Amino acid sequence: MKNGKTTILLIEDVEIDAALIIERLSIKRHFRTVIAQSLQEGLDYLSGDEYFDAILLDLTLPDSEGADTFKSIHQKVPHIPIIILTGVDDDQIVLQTLKSGAQDYLIKGQVNNHLLEKTIRYAIERKQFEEALLKSKAQLDQAMDVAQLYLWEYDVKERNFIFNEKLWAFLGNEANEQSDYKLKPEEYAEIYVYPKDRHVFENILKEAYAHEGSDYSSQFEYRIVRRDGQVRHLLVRVKAKMGTNSKPTGFFGIIQDITERKIEIQKSFEALNQVDSAKTEFLYFISQEIRTPLNGVVSAVSLIKNQENSAAVRDLVETLDKSVSNLESFTNNAVLYTKLTNNYVPELTEFKIKGLIQFALLEKENSINEKDIRIHFEESQSDLLLRGDKDLLYKLFLNILDIFISNSSFHNNIRIGITDDTEKICCSFYDSKNRFPDDLLKSYTSVTGIYQNCQMGLSLYIVKLITDKHKGELNIFNDGDSMATAIFHFPK
Repeated sequence: MKNGKTTILLIEDVEIDAALIIERLSIKRHFRTVIAQSLQEGLDYLSGDEYFDAILLDLTLPDSEGADTFKSIHQKVPHIPIIILTGVDDDQIVLQTLKSGAQDYLIKGQVNNHLLEKTIRYAIERKQFEEALLKSKAQLDQAMDVAQLYLWEYDVKERNFIFNEKLWAFLGNEANEQSDYKLKPEEYAEIYVYPKDRHVFENILKEAYAHEGSDYSSQFEYRIVRRDGQVRHLLVRVKAKMGTNSKPTGFFGIIQDITERKIEIQKSFEALNQVDSAKTEFLYFISQEIRTPLNGVVSAVSLIKNQENSAAVRDLVETLDKSVSNLESFTNNAVLYTKLTNNYVPELTEFKIKGLIQFALLEKENSINEKDIRIHFEESQSDLLLRGDKDLLYKLFLNILDIFISNSSFHNNIRIGITDDTEKICCSFYDSKNRFPDDLLKSYTSVTGIYQNCQMGLSLYIVKLITDKHKGELNIFNDGDSMATAIFHFPK
């Protein structure tokens, strides 16, 4: 519509019929009519600069007749609504043109002003709506192509998968004259589903069939083998079509090709593994390089301690001894870290957990005596057996004791409790006079804790790794204002 007027192209060779139409339209001032008396003249108008909102078309013209007249105009301007003018009520030709894209038809002798105006207006509105739908569909098709999405349906009664042309082509098939491409589930599985994933596909069908209620939806992944031999990864989303008996009458959904995404994820995973492997190897190398000269220093310190020296030298040696001990502990933990993060599988045996903790206490006796710390075992079952890697759990208890001793004040009490129930063994450590540093509590579940609190952070991270290796649970926290607490749960 331009300048507030609806412009109509009237293609009609009978002057009296054309004059009658023009007269009826002229009554409404918002119509402007251009007349053509042959098909060619009409096509010429449509090839020019003139804009038309609708076309009134007589099918019988001097240079064309019947449905071919409509086809010529429609092919030229498929976006303009066409209303057929016919002198007789010829249902066959009219129906043919309507199926081919005509918006409506009028029988010349039965047209009045109101009917003519209403038919033109409705034809324009319908065409605009169709064009909007076509545009939306084209945008949706483009979006689905970009996202590699394909639509599918499944008819429960007929037991057929129904694919559209794009999905059929994606499977590697050539298009044919069929409007629908149908396959039985077993045919689809045999031809296209990757052999190792067929059980996944079969389980999906069983689950969908067994579900009752209209809320069924699911998504899953499996692989297919296309006709050209390519293996593709698919993500499939499913919704149910429900019948009146709460049973599915069919299913529909979207298939998405996620092969490239899978490849990228695999590449990222492999890159991360390479980085992690390099990090582990580097840490192991550094630990070994530190350990070699460290052994020499330990031996030298031991020799000096056995000699007669002045008090100043003895103090210096004691300081050196502590520093070496801390460095040795850190190095041992670094080596243990590389072991635990390198797919180490625990060697499981059964042993008395209290006895293992007592051995760890004996090794830490000097540090305990230095601070005059008293260790109290609460009432517990001394014969409780734990199944685990004895060497790893021994190092776990050494590290947790190190943490409690380092964090403890002088003349302190540390309590240890061991209990069990039907499913797990609980081991608890309590220090009622001291708190754990807040940064340690915030970061002990992550390797970043090592950087925030190096010695204690690595020890606690080792404790967490060993606990995880045994499918256990670790909770470390400050109970109330001042009780540092660590609780382990290990499955029996």
